[in-house]
Amino acid sequence: MQPRYFARVYFIILFIISIAETRVFNFMTLNLFLAYIPFELCLLLKLFKPKKLCEWLLFIIFGVVFLLLVPNTFYMITDLIHLNQFQFNFLAELNLTEWVYFTYLMLGIFLAMYLMILIFIELAHFTSHL
Repeated sequence: MQPRYFARVYFIILFIISIAETRVFNFMTLNLFLAYIPFELCLLLKLFKPKKLCEWLLFIIFGVVFLLLVPNTFYMITDLIHLNQFQFNFLAELNLTEWVYFTYLMLGIFLAMYLMILIFIELAHFTSHL
């Protein structure tokens, strides 16, 4: 399975879970979507490679939109600040729901890091063929 298909399946699974679960992390749906958009735009970047002089305007507009959306993928890592709402007190009790929410949050952050790595690889491939 190619990495982009793995990323798409991973995103769809987390997105469905985030739509179904809105009690604790209601921000995750929007964050996942905003982190995923630059990845798809990066894959479309090859289609907007200018070959003629008149195509440069479209390429510049697409590039600016892409550059404006890329920081959203980095922003997912800041979701770690939401871990402070959990106790994780092993001596008192083991609260499995906290661990489920922790795992869900970490899966979202891992998706963002994976998408950023794929974006960097795709951009390196794109710029090497200019």
